Order: sequence, then structure tokens, then C-alpha cells
Amino acid sequence: MDHTASAVSRPRAYADRLAALQSGAPTEVSLREGVALAQHHALATDARVMVLGEAVGRLGGAFGSSEGLQARFGAERVIDLPISSAGTVGLAIGLALAGKRPIVELGGALGPALGQLQQELAAPGAELPTPVVLRWVQDTPEAASPLAAVAAAKNLQLAMPSTAEDAQGLILGALGQDAAVLIIESVGVLGERGQHSVTPLPTGRAKVRRAGDQVTVLSAGAGVLAALSAAEDSAVSMEVIDLVSLRPLDLPTVVASVARTGRVLLAVDPGWGALAEELLGAVTRACFLHLESPPQTVAANAAAIREAASQSLHY
Repeated sequence: MDHTASAVSRPRAYADRLAALQSGAPTEVSLREGVALAQHHALATDARVMVLGEAVGRLGGAFGSSEGLQARFGAERVIDLPISSAGTVGLAIGLALAGKRPIVELGGALGPALGQLQQELAAPGAELPTPVVLRWVQDTPEAASPLAAVAAAKNLQLAMPSTAEDAQGLILGALGQDAAVLIIESVGVLGERGQHSVTPLPTGRAKVRRAGDQVTVLSAGAGVLAALSAAEDSAVSMEVIDLVSLRPLDLPTVVASVARTGRVLLAVDPGWGALAEELLGAVTRACFLHLESPPQTVAANAAAIREAASQSLHY
């Protein structure tokens, strides 16, 4: 990810607006503004919190998600690091074991960091709590998702917000846990506007974004927007559930929906890989007695979701 380019291309008006939001009481913000405000709130209210990553300080992070933090809290708490995801995650683990609450911004491929993620941060049977919040900022819609790469790190909690309120809540909620949490911020939702909130949101909470009674559509991040668009322009009554948290999964909310509809679709991007299989398997087992058609994954675009929802009614 070219953090420098994204930082340089941001207009000064963004930094000015963010500074105004931080000093006032904002009611509506974009998702990327919400992430910056959540980190500002965390740094201001908890001396243990630190922000680490490539260009998170002087250049304000990818898409301005850390804008102004180093100027306000200093270079010892908002730390620019070299391009080394493995080194960054390793440093965060050490800081967490020493009592800190690090927030790490990661970009690009997660491959170099997988050793740290699987063997140290989210290793099965790990005895020591490692409260690390990892933020992976998707650079472009075509960027490879890290979900397939981290599917094997079973102790790593995963979340993908679609709203500004949830993005803020997930960061603050993750900081309150003694666990490793990866939050994926998709470029497709960075401009979505919503309510400013400093209420922590624990992982494991899904949200019903649209009620329906024929087909349940599950997704997260930008996929939720596609599902809502599909439901808006379809003769099929779709209930759209924003999973928000992919691990742990809010199965009670999903089961309650499928018990009404009898059908379920999981709208995902190709990069979800093995994680999509994990999620669909968990949903199928939990909802088996309620199913009237086979559960399936579908591409996270409105046309594909509409077609799959219509076909599911013919079983």
C-alpha cells in the first residue's frame, strides 16, 4: 500500500474537518473519520493505548485514519515504523505483554506477518493474554483480502464494519478485550456516513440491516451495501444481516432469521477463501432443521445476490 500517496493526495480540508470534529461533539461522520476519532478517543482516555504502523504519524496513516494523532499525543505513542508487517506485529505483541494496548495499522499483503499471527498472537493454547488491535486497510476494491490468509489463525478474532458507528465501536470494544482482534476496513465503505459513537462494540454481535421473510442474506463490509441494494430492487423479500463480526459469529441472530425465511445466502468476495467455507459450514450446522433450500455462497454484488435469492425459492 502506498501510504505516502494516499496521505499527500488528501486535501487540507480533511485535516481541518477532523481537527474540528475532535474538538467538538460530532453527530455524523464518515467511516474513515470515525476510525480516526475512535483512535483519538482511545489515546485520550487510556494511557496504555499506542498506535503503530507505516506512516501513521507524520503522514496520518492510510486514507487519513490516523490524521493528527502524532501531533496531539507525541511520537512515543503514535509511532511510525518501517515497512515490515512481521516486525510491526512482533513489536505489538511485546508491547501488549508489557501491559500496553497497541493499535496496529497494516497494509498490503499479510503474508510476512502470518508467522507472528499464527504462532505468537493467535496460537491455539496461548497462555498469556495479548490485547492487540490490528487494522487492515484495504487499499483498492481489487486488493487481495487477508481473510483467506488468516483463516488458519483460529484464535484471531475477525471483524469487518460497514458503518462508521460500528468501525468506532469495534476499535474501542477490541481495546477492552484481552485478545487479538483483526478489523478489516474495506475501501468500499470508507466514505459511508453514520453516527459518531464512543460506545464499545464487542465482537460476536451481528445486526439486522433490513427485515425480510423469504431469504436471509449474510455479509459484512462492502458486501452489506450490495445486499441492501439487491434487496431494494427485488421481488424477493430479503432479510439482510450484517455479520459485523466474522469470528466469533453471532449464530443466535442468524438462526432466528433463517428460522423465519428457511433460506440463507452468504455474500462474499473471492478473497474470503477458506473463511467463507468456515462461516457457511457453521451456519449450515446451526440452521439445518430450518433450511428449505441448500445454503450457498454468492458473489457480493447486487445482481448475483438477486439471482441467487430468486433461484433459492424454487427448491
